[in-house]
Amino acid sequence: MTYTVVSLATLLVSALVGLVVTGKLMRPIGELRNATREITIDDLERRVPDPGTRDDVAALAQNFNRMLERIHEGYAHQRQFMSDVSH
Repeated sequence: MTYTVVSLATLLVSALVGLVVTGKLMRPIGELRNATREITIDDLERRVPDPGTRDDVAALAQNFNRMLERIHEGYAHQRQFMSDVSH
């Protein structure tokens, strides 16, 4: 009986610790997902917040921001070209 209670308590504590750790690890990915969802063609100036860490999520955020910058520049060139052609 004692072994069963200790085993269940250990399992419960392990599960709770796992949930907390997983939540902390997944939070930056959720923030990245939310930020990318809000960016539209009319709002290419917006950038994904850098989580301030030195991991794959930070690298992904930085690469995404660089990609947005290239898209923004291309879109600006396209608008300038269309403006020049229309005159």
